[in-house]
Amino acid sequence: MMTATGPTEGPIVNVGQQIVPVQNVRTARILALLIDASLIVMLMMASAAVILILGLLTFGIGWLLYLVLWPAVALLYYFFTLGVNGRTIGMSLFSIQLRDADGGQIHPIIGVLHPVLFYISLSIFPLFIISAILSLVDDRKRMLHDIVLRVVMVRRN
Repeated sequence: MMTATGPTEGPIVNVGQQIVPVQNVRTARILALLIDASLIVMLMMASAAVILILGLLTFGIGWLLYLVLWPAVALLYYFFTLGVNGRTIGMSLFSIQLRDADGGQIHPIIGVLHPVLFYISLSIFPLFIISAILSLVDDRKRMLHDIVLRVVMVRRN
């Protein structure tokens, strides 16, 4: 396939004014999710150790932080990776990036909302099935939460 800049491999789509590759994006997203989930678990274990010591120092009051451990660590991870750079560490390893529908950089709030909506759709089985089917039929390989937030996952150049 030829573009204005030369030959490309695999399927490409228009994102705003740009032509971007979307080859193997679904596979890369799944693998990136597994790496990101592993990193979040490691960060949670380190945070849990800190909270344990803090709880001992505060006679148990610090242990209340365990109630917000998972959402706080996950949201901070996604804010400082996806929200700032448009890609998480796992996404960087697989050369994919989250862009807005026009091909521009995403807003940091979208970087936090994207995984939140993904985890909501993952936890509600019918929504997950709809999302998975959409990724198979959408030319940009977007899932339900991508469509709602008007973003697209692309191969990074």
